Amino acid sequence: EQRILAVEGGRTLPLDLRLRVPTGVVSVVTEPPGAEVVIDGEARGRSPVEVELPLGQHSYAITLAGSEPVKGVLNLNQEFKTLRVKGEPQTGIVMVSTIPHGATVYANGEQVGATTPTSFRRSVGAHTLTITLSGYRPVQRRIEVPADGSTISVNERLSAQ
Repeated sequence: EQRILAVEGGRTLPLDLRLRVPTGVVSVVTEPPGAEVVIDGEARGRSPVEVELPLGQHSYAITLAGSEPVKGVLNLNQEFKTLRVKGEPQTGIVMVSTIPHGATVYANGEQVGATTPTSFRRSVGAHTLTITLSGYRPVQRRIEVPADGSTISVNERLSAQ
């Protein structure tokens, strides 16, 4: 803090100064957006987010849904810093078999794998499977791919039309 004062000889002048810690702003941008941002052990919201912090070293953990947390240390030595993180979504294996074999499998409307029996990877979370085979009734099944990496098995006996 710097001030210019004019004081008459022999007099005193009270002066109240409040020193501020220099700060900067960290902008956290993730792909996809919506990651939980923790800086110095404190939740700071979901990305994209801007956080004002004192200059210096800070630890961070950024958690994207379905991904391992990204952890690190950032050194804020300027007024503004952008931290960009791209997530690699976790996936699980889905195995589908049918009686009779040879059915086509769709996940969320997109054809996946070869004809049954087949296996394919899907991102963690809910998916709708549709299983079709000419001459048989289509089967629709909702599955949940868990974050623990376990394999989901779907076994269907198809009914003739």
